[in-house]
Amino acid sequence: MGRPSNPQRPSSVTKNVVKSTKDAPARIEKRPYDSKSGSQNSRYVKKTSKSIERVIDSYVPKYSNSGSSDAEKISSSGSSIACSNSSASSVQPSESASNNSYPRKSYVNSRTSPDEIDDYLDLIYKDVCSQNLSSAMKDPDVMNDYRSRHRYHSGVTCARQFNLSHPYVLSMLRKMYSQFDCVSFCSMGLLEAGMIVYYLAPYTLGLDQASQGEGTATIGRHNFSTRVHLKGRFGIVVDKYTQALTVAEVFTFGGKGLQSKPRRVHAEYVGLQCASDKEFYNPSPYPPLEVAESACDMSKDMSVHLVTDKIGLSHQILFAGRVTSSSLRNLRDLIKKTEEAARR
Repeated sequence: MGRPSNPQRPSSVTKNVVKSTKDAPARIEKRPYDSKSGSQNSRYVKKTSKSIERVIDSYVPKYSNSGSSDAEKISSSGSSIACSNSSASSVQPSESASNNSYPRKSYVNSRTSPDEIDDYLDLIYKDVCSQNLSSAMKDPDVMNDYRSRHRYHSGVTCARQFNLSHPYVLSMLRKMYSQFDCVSFCSMGLLEAGMIVYYLAPYTLGLDQASQGEGTATIGRHNFSTRVHLKGRFGIVVDKYTQALTVAEVFTFGGKGLQSKPRRVHAEYVGLQCASDKEFYNPSPYPPLEVAESACDMSKDMSVHLVTDKIGLSHQILFAGRVTSSSLRNLRDLIKKTEEAARR
């Protein structure tokens, strides 16, 4: 495949002109704004999108289902990649999305090789990847945050904070660059309640817990030390504040699902269902939450914990999808119910 004449990654807002190759048909698009001036950008970008998209798709495939219905209209999002509809699922989401969808499967044995990771990152950040930026990028507060923080939330170094051997992580990185022009969110103004997010979450390992591989490290020195494991975690944004989010964490319990846990804890969780789920089962006593949009495949084993946690931009947040507006209301009600039960 031909490569652009400049091997360095083009600055996605300020360096807008990149030469296309002979064998890749170019597409011209207008960028919506200029990060320095804050005004509408009238310069044009030539994009070798078709050939690059073919190579990217060889690493992280997209799937389609002609039975899907119209997408839930979300004002701040660009193009959506969503779970598709299926008449055989136990709950029919009322707000499903477009034909581009990801299948539901276990993450346990799904890995991407180091060579594929390097090629994939080159294609996203060094060559030209097509973009359809969110309208939220035009917000003045977002643009100010972009100018001051973007360098800390962009580039290959930022991307390599994540475990890139997971194909679903690569899918989210592609979505983030396409829609938000960064690796991880650099502004709270781009985040909304109801988003499914993926973020880095360190936690302490107990003395009875085995080390979890490369993500495990011992911290501390002379007077104290403990083991900490860093992993990527899915969550649903319940509420947004000025400098923080409250999220309901998502668990797969090692790919075994909620059914692997004692029955007494089932009422503290609720399932997460895509419209494409033909055979969905979750032992939670509550109807599952419905996925309206997804940026990667999502495991059928996912269960949402009805207890919230707090995260911020330093957790390196990625966009993974959205739940329907009715599911967000149900989630808030279930969290309130769980909190009230704990006070008794």
